Amino acid sequence: MMMYGKRFNNKHAGFTLIELMIAVVVVGILAMIAIPAYNDSVTKGRRADAKSTLTTMAARQEQFFMDNKRYTDKLKELGYAADSGVDSIDGYYTVSAAVTATPPTFTLTASPKNADADCAKFSLNQLGTQSVSGTKSADLCW
Repeated sequence: MMMYGKRFNNKHAGFTLIELMIAVVVVGILAMIAIPAYNDSVTKGRRADAKSTLTTMAARQEQFFMDNKRYTDKLKELGYAADSGVDSIDGYYTVSAAVTATPPTFTLTASPKNADADCAKFSLNQLGTQSVSGTKSADLCW
């Protein structure tokens, strides 16, 4: 049927409300899967900050021991800005040291600034023993 030179067409351009809602649901499901996986990946990446800081600090403790025949819990003596509560290399952890004089031992502990229930605190001692507090084992966290 022709009216004034235009044809009527029953097809409409665009999306229906149902199609749009299905797309929103699919995006929502993908976000529910992707966001926790991304957050887990970021947390695992931040754990590397604790491990590298503890390893570096342990090497400094050993050098200090070679020079002074003792370990120190004063982190300024190792070249850090403060005596305790030093930020890790990337700033995601706070690191502290504990020492005993006899026998000479040290334990370095990195506590996360943001919650990490799986691998809460990383520790490293003079023997190179790696430990964590949290729900996962040291083998999985280190």
